[in-house]
Amino acid sequence: MFIEEWAKHVNKTIVIKDHVPWQELPGYNIIIKAFLCELKIKDIKRVPEGLIKSSYALLANEKLLNIFVSIIYKKTKLYDHKRVFYTYEMINNWLTFLRENNK
Repeated sequence: MFIEEWAKHVNKTIVIKDHVPWQELPGYNIIIKAFLCELKIKDIKRVPEGLIKSSYALLANEKLLNIFVSIIYKKTKLYDHKRVFYTYEMINNWLTFLRENNK
């Protein structure tokens, strides 16, 4: 997916190397807004693999975690145990990713 590859490339070549904050990158806000809109409309039980991989790549900016969690919590129906399970599984995967990448 484009967002995944873009985030990896930008993180390696600009953010880490030149110490440029994510928010100052041209087009960053547009890409994040598009990603968040997709995350909002997708059913938690059927999130495409590409969207999940993109979320990991975007977590190079760990400040996005709070927004990601907020979005999927709002979509979770309390009495649908499968959706609750998928929600916590996704959050766990994000936290594991951050821990493994020393964030």
